[in-house]
Amino acid sequence: KVHDYILSIDENIKYSVTAAYVGYKLNNNFVELWFNKDALRLYLTHCDYDDPENKVSIIPESYKWSHDKLIYIYSDQDFEYAKNIILQSYNNSK
Repeated sequence: KVHDYILSIDENIKYSVTAAYVGYKLNNNFVELWFNKDALRLYLTHCDYDDPENKVSIIPESYKWSHDKLIYIYSDQDFEYAKNIILQSYNNSK
């Protein structure tokens, strides 16, 4: 469901599958989708997200990751909320 949503944003979005995650990109990855036992982790590009429920976490700078924001999806309700966050990450990457 998340995969289909991300690809529906723009026909130019490409994805690549690794052993650890699925990356979605235009020029660079704007979302990395990682699989946990009980949730999906979405690593996002640096952006000031409109996040009224404060579900987007900041990854410490000491990790030195290019994707410095993170949101978890545990349920369909979380996914509905995350759609707007994913779209913001996409728009920030254009």
